[in-house]
Amino acid sequence: MSVRQALEFDQENGNNKWQEAMKKEIAQLVALNCFTFHASNYIPDADSQEAKFGYLKKYKTKQLIIDSKPMKIDPAMFNPEDPDASFDPDFLNEYPDAGEERDPQEPAAFGTELETSILFDANHGHNKRTRHSISGILVYIGSTLVLWSAERQGFIATSTYSAEFMAMRTGVEEAISIRYMLRSLGVPVTKPTHMFGDNMSVIKTASLVNSELKKKHIAISYHMVREAVAGRVVCLIWCNTHENWADICTKSLGGNAFHAILDKNML
Repeated sequence: MSVRQALEFDQENGNNKWQEAMKKEIAQLVALNCFTFHASNYIPDADSQEAKFGYLKKYKTKQLIIDSKPMKIDPAMFNPEDPDASFDPDFLNEYPDAGEERDPQEPAAFGTELETSILFDANHGHNKRTRHSISGILVYIGSTLVLWSAERQGFIATSTYSAEFMAMRTGVEEAISIRYMLRSLGVPVTKPTHMFGDNMSVIKTASLVNSELKKKHIAISYHMVREAVAGRVVCLIWCNTHENWADICTKSLGGNAFHAILDKNML
């Protein structure tokens, strides 16, 4: 079934029948030992999920494997003076309604919780012709790299600060998506996603209650990230720039640095 046919099926027969069809597809994957988690009724990002399920169904020898061990973090990545820009209860005064949206139809959680981590970075003025910046994101479930992206930012950032904030907002969006997906599969997710960035100014602006925004044009990104921090969706942590593996998505690295990141991620 193509994506277009799936959407037409959804429109003609109603969302409930589409949900039942997807549940049957997933049941077949479980029977083929390609999938070990149960899915909720609602599948976000249907196009992307259908492609994954279709691949597993077509290639019956393939399996979806997630390494449940937490991501290995080098202690040198943390700032000894501020190792974890963690949650401050005073955030609730600024964002009293902050919280993580949950699907009321998500299945009951079972099994071992999988930690999620994201590394983000930006290269300011990457495009020499238009001076658009680029955002780099690495997403981990446990210690397994499951998603990476290098995307041009939609507007021309006037500073490294702005470019890094846009990349961090993209990371928050990915955190929300991956947490929703895991819960839809019945995986318990209770801890905030750890987000690592190498720009201390951006980390502190987003995670410290008394910080103020001085760039009006990134106000939306600013409040989205801070609300995610207040809602315990993400926890922002500073890391050393040499240990920020998202560099591989934003800039041309030397051979040694490039292959070192590949080896650490088993790519």
